[in-house]
Formats: sequence, structure tokens, C-alpha cells
Amino acid sequence: MQFKTLKTYDHRSTKIEYVYDKYQDILTGKILDVGSDECYLKQYLPSHISYTGIGLGGNPDIQVNLETQTIPFDDNSFDVIFCSAAIAYLTHVFSSLRQWYRFLNTGGIVAFSCFAETAHT
Repeated sequence: MQFKTLKTYDHRSTKIEYVYDKYQDILTGKILDVGSDECYLKQYLPSHISYTGIGLGGNPDIQVNLETQTIPFDDNSFDVIFCSAAIAYLTHVFSSLRQWYRFLNTGGIVAFSCFAETAHT
């Protein structure tokens, strides 16, 4: 599967448009948006897609500290777990990923993006 888009971005809200355009083929079923901020992704999804945004900042569907609280979902709850940049701020990345995989359906997809190491220099 190739992922392509002609879109570009310069802000988190426009990055989500870029991400959706590029990855819409895998953004299906039940989606968990980790570190969702203002739930920007939700506006691009078709109405039949189930979306839940979690995190501390902005206005997620569920406010939760991704490292100090148990994320309140049953095992095998989501088809896609998406994270746009929030993973870069986690101090315990591997334990967070283990928790995400717990509520990922068999055959599901975890997709995340992270800025370049030199992005803030």
C-alpha cells in the first residue's frame, strides 16, 4: 500500500488534513486518536467511522493523562490507534505502546507521527 498526498501543512490543524488525505484508506472502523488536542481528525472522517479522542490538552472526548492514568478501554476495542506527535512528549514510550496494543483489535493498526529531532533547533 502506498501513501501519497499533494497536501502540505504548517500547523497541527492543517497537519491532520494532510494525514487524513494521505492515510484515509487505513482510517476506518473504530479509531482512537491519542493526544487528540481539539479532535481535528474527527471533522474529516465519514459519519460511519467511530472516533474517540483522548489526552490532556485541548478538548479531547476523554481527558486522561497518557502516562499516569489507565486509559479506560477494554481489550480489543479499536481498529486504528492514531497519534499525531504526542508520542514525542511521553517519557515512558514503551509502556504507553504496550497499553495501546492492549486495546487494539487483532490485525489493527497503530500509526503515529513524530517531528524530526532537529525540528526545534
